[in-house]
Amino acid sequence: MNFRRILALLQYDFAILRKNKHRLMEMIYFPIVSVIAWGFFVVYAQQFAFQAAIAILVVQIFWQFAYLSQSSVSMTVMEDIWSRTLRELLSTPLTTTEFLLARIIFSLIRSFFALFVLFAVAYFVFNFNFFATLVPLLILATLAALGSMGIAILVVSVILRYGTTLSFLSWSIVTGIMFLAAPFFPLSVLPQPLLAVAYGIPYTWIFEPIKKLAVTNSLTFADYLPAIISNLFYFVISFPIFFYVFEKAREKGRLIRLWE
Repeated sequence: MNFRRILALLQYDFAILRKNKHRLMEMIYFPIVSVIAWGFFVVYAQQFAFQAAIAILVVQIFWQFAYLSQSSVSMTVMEDIWSRTLRELLSTPLTTTEFLLARIIFSLIRSFFALFVLFAVAYFVFNFNFFATLVPLLILATLAALGSMGIAILVVSVILRYGTTLSFLSWSIVTGIMFLAAPFFPLSVLPQPLLAVAYGIPYTWIFEPIKKLAVTNSLTFADYLPAIISNLFYFVISFPIFFYVFEKAREKGRLIRLWE
C-alpha cells in the first residue's frame, strides 16, 4: 500500500469539493437547514417533554451524519464511474485497496466536519449543550460512521454486480432503511416482522443508546455493545464482498460495461 497515492487521490477529491458547489451544499447547507427546522420543533416540544425533545434533535443530527457518511463514499465512487475517472484510475498503479481507503478517509473528514458544524448550530442557535455527553456521542458517531461506510461499500458492490441502473441506491438507501431503525419511537412500537428487520439495521443500535442518553445522561458498556457488534459487522464484511465483486466484475468485463 502506497500512502502517497492515497494522499494524491484525497487531494483530487478536495479539489473537486472546492469547485463543486453542489457537494458543499450537500455537505453543509441541507444538514443545517434540516437541523434548524427540527430545532424549532424541539424548542416548542421541550416544554412538554425535555428529554424527548433532546432525543429528537440528537437523532436528527445523527440521521444527517449517517446519511452523509454513507453517501460520501457511494456518490464519490459513482461520480468516478459517471465521469470515467475510475477507468483512468484503474490504469494507474493505484490499487483497489488504496482507492477504497482514500474514499473512506475522505468520507470521514467530510462527515465529522459536518457533525461538529451541526453540534455548533444546535448550541449557538438553540442553546443545547452537548458537552456533558460529548464523549458518548462521539463514540456512537464513530460507530455510525463505520456502519454507514459498510453499507456504502455494499451498495457500490451491488452496483458493480448489477449495473448503474441501481445507482439510485447511492443516495436513497439510508433514507429507505432509517425509519425501520426506530429513530423517534421505541422498538416495541414496531410489529414483529418489522422488528426482526430493525434488529439487523446498524442504526437501530445507535438510536437506542441516544434515546437512553437523553434521559439518563450516561451509558454503560452494555448499551454500546450491540452498536459495536452491528456496525463493525457491516464495516468488516463489506470489504471482502467488495473485493470479490470487483475482481469478478473485472474478470467478466462488467467494469467496461459500466461506461457503455
